[in-house]
Amino acid sequence: MSNFRKLIDSFKRRNAKLFDWYQVSFDDFQINISAQPPGKDSWEQSITWVSIIRVVWKGEGGLTSDGVYLFTNERSESYVVPTDAEGGDSFVEELITRGYFSSNKFTEAVLNPYGIYCWPDDEQST
Repeated sequence: MSNFRKLIDSFKRRNAKLFDWYQVSFDDFQINISAQPPGKDSWEQSITWVSIIRVVWKGEGGLTSDGVYLFTNERSESYVVPTDAEGGDSFVEELITRGYFSSNKFTEAVLNPYGIYCWPDDEQST
């Protein structure tokens, strides 16, 4: 590849939208997250649905992508899925369908976009 072509590819990647380099998909058993961030190494992670113990929605008010933080019984750190990722809309819908986030809480998050919304609610967690 020519140096000119490398420069153009580098510029395109640097200005890529989140949707272009961050993906989330799922099946009956797990969630798959992959990313090819501009200028950084690509990576992939998988999370089983049954390992999820807490979901936190962090609203960013439209300036950047909202984040869905998945806490599991597999590690202390959360996994994050930006809602603007490729597959993000389907993923959020699946979280609600599977009961990992309520549709009422989702509506609240959309109507009040600067906030943190948790499932289960604090009074329900043990």
